[in-house]
Amino acid sequence: MIHKEIKINHTAVSNSMNTHRILILMLMTASICVQSAGVGAAEDVYFTLDPTLNKISGETENKEVLNLGNGYKIKITDLDKNNPYKIRLILEKDSVKLDDKIIETGQKYSWNNNEEHIRLNAEIFVGTSMDVVFFKNVYQISNENTIINNETFTIIYSSGNSESLNLNTADNNNIEGFTTLNENVVQSSSFPPAPGYSQEFLKENYSLTLLELDVDGNKAWISLSKNGGEVDNIVVPVGGSYNYNSLLSFKLDKVFVGTSRNYIEISNIYQYSEINSSIIVQNESALLLGGLNGKFILTGGGLEWQLEENYTLHTIDIDIVDHSREAMLLITKDGTHVDYTIISVSDSYTYYKNGNLTITADLETIFSGEGGVSLARLHHVYQYSEDTGETLLSDAMHLYSVGDTREVEWQLNQNYSLSAMDIDSKNTPRQVWLRLNKDGNTQEDKIVYSGDSAIFYDSGTQILDLNVGTIFDGREGDLVFISDVYQYSETKKKDTLIENEEHIFIFGSATGNDWQLYENYTLSFMDIDIKEYPNQVWLRMKNNGVSVDDNVVAQSEEYKYYNNTALLFEGYIKSAFSGRYLDMLKITNASQYSEVDSTPLIADATYSFYPENVEIVMDSNEKLSLDENYTIVPVDVQRLHYPNTKYYYTNQSLWLRLYKDDVMVDEEILLEGQDYSSYSGSIKIISTKLDAIFTGMTTELIKFEDLYQYSEVDGSLLKYYDDILLRLGRYSQPGAPAIISFEPTTLISDDLGATRKFTILVNQSVDVNWYLNGTVIQFNESVSNAEYTNTSAVAGTWIISAIANNANGIATQNWTWTVMAENNNVSEFISIGSASSPTNSTVTIPVSVANVTDISGIYLELLYNSSVAIVSSVNTNESFTGSGITPNVDNVNGITSIVLTNPNLISTSAETPVIDITFSINGEFGSSTSLDLQNVEFSDAGFNPYTPAVVVDGQINVGIKGDFNGNGVVDIGDVAMVAFMVAGNVPEDLNADFNGNGRVDIGDAAKIAAYLEGIVSEL
Repeated sequence: MIHKEIKINHTAVSNSMNTHRILILMLMTASICVQSAGVGAAEDVYFTLDPTLNKISGETENKEVLNLGNGYKIKITDLDKNNPYKIRLILEKDSVKLDDKIIETGQKYSWNNNEEHIRLNAEIFVGTSMDVVFFKNVYQISNENTIINNETFTIIYSSGNSESLNLNTADNNNIEGFTTLNENVVQSSSFPPAPGYSQEFLKENYSLTLLELDVDGNKAWISLSKNGGEVDNIVVPVGGSYNYNSLLSFKLDKVFVGTSRNYIEISNIYQYSEINSSIIVQNESALLLGGLNGKFILTGGGLEWQLEENYTLHTIDIDIVDHSREAMLLITKDGTHVDYTIISVSDSYTYYKNGNLTITADLETIFSGEGGVSLARLHHVYQYSEDTGETLLSDAMHLYSVGDTREVEWQLNQNYSLSAMDIDSKNTPRQVWLRLNKDGNTQEDKIVYSGDSAIFYDSGTQILDLNVGTIFDGREGDLVFISDVYQYSETKKKDTLIENEEHIFIFGSATGNDWQLYENYTLSFMDIDIKEYPNQVWLRMKNNGVSVDDNVVAQSEEYKYYNNTALLFEGYIKSAFSGRYLDMLKITNASQYSEVDSTPLIADATYSFYPENVEIVMDSNEKLSLDENYTIVPVDVQRLHYPNTKYYYTNQSLWLRLYKDDVMVDEEILLEGQDYSSYSGSIKIISTKLDAIFTGMTTELIKFEDLYQYSEVDGSLLKYYDDILLRLGRYSQPGAPAIISFEPTTLISDDLGATRKFTILVNQSVDVNWYLNGTVIQFNESVSNAEYTNTSAVAGTWIISAIANNANGIATQNWTWTVMAENNNVSEFISIGSASSPTNSTVTIPVSVANVTDISGIYLELLYNSSVAIVSSVNTNESFTGSGITPNVDNVNGITSIVLTNPNLISTSAETPVIDITFSINGEFGSSTSLDLQNVEFSDAGFNPYTPAVVVDGQINVGIKGDFNGNGVVDIGDVAMVAFMVAGNVPEDLNADFNGNGRVDIGDAAKIAAYLEGIVSEL
């Protein structure tokens, strides 16, 4: 194992005004890779256990130390941000571990022996940019002497630089960790940060500072200072009040966790003078910005909507943490602050000037897309002249939007289309953003809840109505099911163009895990959604490789597939699990019936969909070796994919296996807190409770409580642990395969009939397809070293391709192989290459020479079919310096003449490019043209022309749309290549812009995946 321990200094500051100590510990949240020696090796490694300490031997963590009296120390080794929040607490004395506990927020901790008694309460504050542990009511009593008496310690975790800080003297604006940015909160694209300035509103040199908000938007951590030094800090809940020594009091009204900045609103602010107790601040309110002292005054920013009479209505930011969902609105006039408000969805805002209503608006919706888009929409917006009262704006609507959408389009009739722009699964119920288009122009946008209906209009004419069904948010793909779709003619209102249809919008691409059934049916486990309770799975039934049914089924429900009215398959979703790295689905009571005569083909079966890398992930976790050759093996834990559990409800669970003699004998999905028992026949052999799942910032642990092992022979007790901790490893998904070496490494030429071997070495196990000018000639399965040998070389120029692929991606190696017509290696030689390329693409093909000495010039004529390809440019190749070129391109007749001269003279024995010719492909798929070199002449050093001995022609083949690896078909390699374009891993090829929006995006990746699956018929 590789670990890094970070040591820092610690500062404890005594507050004389109350018994309160502040310990600021800045923890570097370094990523630690934990894996056993068995990863990638041929044998498992079992970890030894020390029953006395109930821990893994040799364990090391990052440690933050709170020094108590008499050599006692409390170490906070990690923090789990999944609700309920937890810390791992270790108690030591003189470096000997005495206790190791996982403690939830609000839980009391107590330890004692005959001499010492230590107790405390732990409160955990998970903030938007830093995390805080408050140890309250801390007592240490030694031999009846009180060493620590009811004190409080504050421990701060952040990703800033590790250093000791004193809150009493620190400038909070410059503290690492006291950032106003909101990087750790799961939200979509950020609104532009709003400019403004702070203004002190307290008197007698007092000041309030918002230190931090919790990620749930329920609490604020606020500091009170005087003359720059802190005198108090407290965590206040929304709706709660604060009072400091009867000198200052206020109420916390709102916590606003924005996409770019955090704010709070406080009201009922009263301050009394320390001098004479008079009221010096009375019933004021203030907006505080995180990290700044005093009241914050907004001056503009956010997203703007220009109104009449020089007014601007800004949406400063949105808050999606609270289920009420809020927007911060600002009105400016001539660039000057006029008014601001924080408004909830469905609420109204009104602004009066001099008692006259000037602006009113309703906040219709807030949308936070899974793909990154954020929006707020106002409707019923009215503006009245501040001078005359006349209506300037009537029942208007405005949409504020930032970030990219994931538009997926469904083509309707009469040039209409319906697009799903994105989904919002953070809201309850979930929402989809739908857009009606006509001729590519937006007609109407609607945000529709799952289970609701929607009607779309164009210029007052009803065009479309539909119902939105299930909205599925998977790990790889998202789905929106719509039904009862009716489209009406825009010209003949009584004509129904689409009647009672269904449609599925698919965002992203999921490859699926297949179960091969009978009669050419396949059931695919496509994806899982754990943000709904219970977990939902996306199942796809295929027949002859073509999708015939897509359905979303919840755990503990049945899936049934009918062909017309005949039941062909049914099964019960027993377990649906989505871990840190692994997804698993178990179907029980599964039966398949023949579509011919309904006879059972599969009866009451159980099938588990396991991922390919389950053994690798499992071997990175620590195991518990028991007697009689039994081993408890944690496979993976299910938790949220997001650090903020407030958006989604899920139970943390453990995928557990029990092995005997390396054979799995039991497998269960256990919820946190669930009891587990396993039997051998009628004899109970294991009994325990999954007490806790701890997924911290640097460590991930599972804790079993009261673990008993009994003999499978006679039921006698073999082992007992009161509690046991097992560490889970960190697994890194391998990247795309890479070809780390290949042979031959240079341009190659051979004589007619020669034998030539090509080899590649790949850094991981792959399948390799070998191609000769785009035709498959060999396949190697599950190899890392592959070779192809050609024993009958035919004259010409050949492209040899090796394409290596697996679930992680693809890698390609190409060779240009020239075979000369005569068995004479010293013959002077000129050739033009060959290529396969899709229509509307460009390809550059070299003209090469070999076995030449001191030639001063080359003349050639190239003939080609200009209905298939035309020459777009001719350039010298950089292989020889000093070359000059004069082309004469005649694409009408399909002939290009080229004159090349080089005063440095050209000499080479190996085949070397001298000219690069770029072609634009305009032929249809399947067409081709020969590239014929005619009237070729070389000029020697004495400027004497002569004809080279060997001239080799080439060819261009026009490939299929979507065939980016040039093998003549659209396959998984092409799907992977488009996905790599979207991710930026390979250069973008606009031939992959299938939706025609001018870029290669997720919609194009989804379309080619759907084409491969047979969901769509053309690209």
